[in-house]
Amino acid sequence: LMERNGWGLVGTIWLLAGWTVFQAGVGLPTAYLRERHRIGPRPVMVAGAVLSALGLVALAHTTDLLSAMLGYAVLGGTGAGLVYGACTSTVAKWYPERMGRRVSAVTGAFAYGSVPFIVAAVLGLRAGNLTPVLDAVAVALFLLVLVPGWFFRDPPRRWWPAEVDPRVWAL
Repeated sequence: LMERNGWGLVGTIWLLAGWTVFQAGVGLPTAYLRERHRIGPRPVMVAGAVLSALGLVALAHTTDLLSAMLGYAVLGGTGAGLVYGACTSTVAKWYPERMGRRVSAVTGAFAYGSVPFIVAAVLGLRAGNLTPVLDAVAVALFLLVLVPGWFFRDPPRRWWPAEVDPRVWAL
């Protein structure tokens, strides 16, 4: 990005910072709305897949830092926050007796999922191939989030017996 667009290190790092702020900022309200059954996991995952992919496409096709901030940081970060919030809240609903362990596994997988992309970027990403590579990653990311996200569902209401405290039962 710095080489292709002529950006400095500070401007480029601001993209990551902006993405992180939006990802974190959207995760909590998404989980809150999911906890209260205001939104289901499937529409959240679909929206997250679309926004995450659009963020990468924006990054691939803009050389203006402000446009990249709006496209990648705002759209991409929001999409990632939606995916994160949907994944963590869905697994918490399915496993109330082992919520901490299960949510920790999901949050770890969310982070580990970026490792192959980082390795691929270090090995093969150059200023000359940035646009087609980011476009291809956007398509792959879209499908990798959309397809499993389409099958996300919450457990039936009151599927855990009301008289059994899941945390006590786990002990």
